[in-house]
Amino acid sequence: MSDSGFWYVGHAPDGLVADLRPAFSSLAARVDGDPRVVQALEAWQALPASIHGPEPGERPGTAAQEFLEAFWSATAESDLFYACALDDHEGATWDLAEPYELAEPPRAAFAATPGLPTMSLLYLALGPERAKWLPGRMGSFALSSDQLAEAAHTLRHAHALPPVERAGAVDRMYSWLNIGTAHGFPVVHLLSALPDLIGSALSRDLGLVGATMTA
Repeated sequence: MSDSGFWYVGHAPDGLVADLRPAFSSLAARVDGDPRVVQALEAWQALPASIHGPEPGERPGTAAQEFLEAFWSATAESDLFYACALDDHEGATWDLAEPYELAEPPRAAFAATPGLPTMSLLYLALGPERAKWLPGRMGSFALSSDQLAEAAHTLRHAHALPPVERAGAVDRMYSWLNIGTAHGFPVVHLLSALPDLIGSALSRDLGLVGATMTA
């Protein structure tokens, strides 16, 4: 797969969340109705250890390949992806490929992973039980300010891995990078992005929207 995976998540006023809700509902229906996605996630939930990254230069196994294809299939349309990004976030967006160097709390985060759907990394890290606590469908979601306030504790808890589990999660993500060409991507930033954005959004009485894309 020569495509790149992208993930964007950012603050959103409730009006934008309401405007985008039909598009997110349509995406959810498409993902939920795709038997390849359903079967791949069920297989992963039944046996998480069957999903692992290959050694450098090797192809992923059958279960890992099906997991990978599920995330490629579940990406949003480009119109929805770009609709999530507000102009006033440009100077306050954390590029997850870089160290965190913003002068203020982030209003958005962006990641690009050549040859790999970005959200497959986070799901692989968290595992099937913690991944159930993530909003929306496989990285694409819309939460109003009230919904974010209600979900904040659960979302933070999903990312709050104990030290030993966190080390294993990071190892899995780095191994998974062997599938694509983003070998140096700092995967630990994926574990920090949503928790950081939750706090800054709540402080401004805003919601959050996120979307994945393939290009």
